[in-house]
Amino acid sequence: MTDNLKLLLQKTSIVSYLEENNHRPVKVLTGGKLSYRCPFPDHQERKPSFMVYTNSDYENFHCYGCGRGYNIIHLISGMEQIPYRDVLKRISDKLNLNISESTLATVDEVMKYCVTPTKESEQLEQSLL
Repeated sequence: MTDNLKLLLQKTSIVSYLEENNHRPVKVLTGGKLSYRCPFPDHQERKPSFMVYTNSDYENFHCYGCGRGYNIIHLISGMEQIPYRDVLKRISDKLNLNISESTLATVDEVMKYCVTPTKESEQLEQSLL
């Protein structure tokens, strides 16, 4: 993973983004976990199945109801229904980070394979960037 992409993921909070979009945690659990109702527009639920994990290098998430997960780029893309590239560009501009054209060109391909926060998906993400 490029240094600026890693920095972008570290500086962009899933919890803050959810709060900005009127989603509040239903429960705060031990180990840096927060439980929410799924924020994706096509997944309506009554019980919280969406978990945010805050105790790693960067925040990640997983919804045990609809199966979506990974990082802030996936979350914004899914909630706002915009391509990963546009999300990455918007966040990098906001943080004044330079993301290379080659990273922007490949981000859609990389991100579609990284849908759950696992060691294998992180290794794939690093190898493709």
